[in-house]
Amino acid sequence: MIGDVNLFLYPNDDEEEQADDWFQCIGEVDIMIASQDHRGKGLGRTVVSGFLQYISRNLEGILHEYYTGERAQAGATSSSPMRKPRLRMLMAKINKDNSKSIALFKSLGFEQEGDVNYFGELKLVLRNLGAYAAANVPEGYAELVYERED
Repeated sequence: MIGDVNLFLYPNDDEEEQADDWFQCIGEVDIMIASQDHRGKGLGRTVVSGFLQYISRNLEGILHEYYTGERAQAGATSSSPMRKPRLRMLMAKINKDNSKSIALFKSLGFEQEGDVNYFGELKLVLRNLGAYAAANVPEGYAELVYERED
């Protein structure tokens, strides 16, 4: 394994920014290139830019799946009011000493928000995924569909 990339979704806890008909969430993107031998070769940039494109193109389904799970976990019934799920922003939390990762995410349009937190991390955010994805389609980007045979 060379590494991995992940998207974690969280409910937006900022009540001031919640609209009654929207269920807002925040996405956290992280990447790990395991071996030092594979770092510094552009893999991180290729993977994260492709992943952002994938998230953008499949956002409605991703958010629907997340919101459905959140509703079920909260014990919502079919008569409970449905809200529209919406991604407020993407963020990356990066160790303050990881200058290469910070530079990678900044080069992809993420901006630093606030100062170093208690855990020694910087928070970088991307507020308009759609605009980023429309303007930055990775060369040769294609989605392959995997279907299992039962």
